[in-house]
Amino acid sequence: MSVRAMSLLLLILVSASTGCCQPCRHPAAQVWPAVPRRVEGPSEKPPQAAKSPVVEEVDPVEETFVPPVPDIQEYGDGLVIPYPLHNPLRGYGKCRRGKRRHPAFDIGGVGPEGGLGTPVVSMVKARVTMIGRGDEDPGKFGRPDRRSGTAKRESHRYPRSMKVKGYGRVHFFTRNYGSWRSGTIIVTTALEGPLKGHIIRYMHLAAVHPDLKAGSIVEAGQEIGLMGGTAVQESAPHVHIDIADPEGKRLDVKAMFGLDEPHGPCD
Repeated sequence: MSVRAMSLLLLILVSASTGCCQPCRHPAAQVWPAVPRRVEGPSEKPPQAAKSPVVEEVDPVEETFVPPVPDIQEYGDGLVIPYPLHNPLRGYGKCRRGKRRHPAFDIGGVGPEGGLGTPVVSMVKARVTMIGRGDEDPGKFGRPDRRSGTAKRESHRYPRSMKVKGYGRVHFFTRNYGSWRSGTIIVTTALEGPLKGHIIRYMHLAAVHPDLKAGSIVEAGQEIGLMGGTAVQESAPHVHIDIADPEGKRLDVKAMFGLDEPHGPCD
């Protein structure tokens, strides 16, 4: 047998034992799962950092002071005590050049804040003959102190103003005396009783009752104004009351209420 024939026979025998040619077996490529696409809606926005809330500063609401109802107390012969007598101050002063230095009675305020804003009442039935206010004539009655904060009188500090029911914003002090040194003042003429014809003056008030005007008739015990310290630069809040008879002679008001020994005329 020739060499070519033997080579052909050998090829046939090898093919029969191994089968047909096998394809190359490369390892399959690793397939990763598809990443889903993020689809943003038309209104969707990227998240933003949270903002701190804005806190608005609001001024505290000021409470309105409600004055107590006047405690009407009669004191003989139909006279009404104009203000509680728990804090009586100065009465008649010393004689000077034939006259008393202080022919009047100062009644100190009672209650919180020196009684500021508490009511003063008429002693008798009377006609209002004059009302003087610093708002209308600061030269006479003192320039109203409209500053905020407090005012010092003696060793205490008092609010310069408050909202008072029925009166609105009330300024309790003035920045100077004024030529009259009276502050807010009400002048009345008694119409009946033992003081008929007498002139009664109420000074240093914080405010005059809104219903009053010159010519008004007030009853005994009727509220005419509020305790204050107008034209008072050193002393605590008080109301100054003086009374003059039809001839102009001043009465000893503090003694009239039994709080002092009567003072005779100056020699």
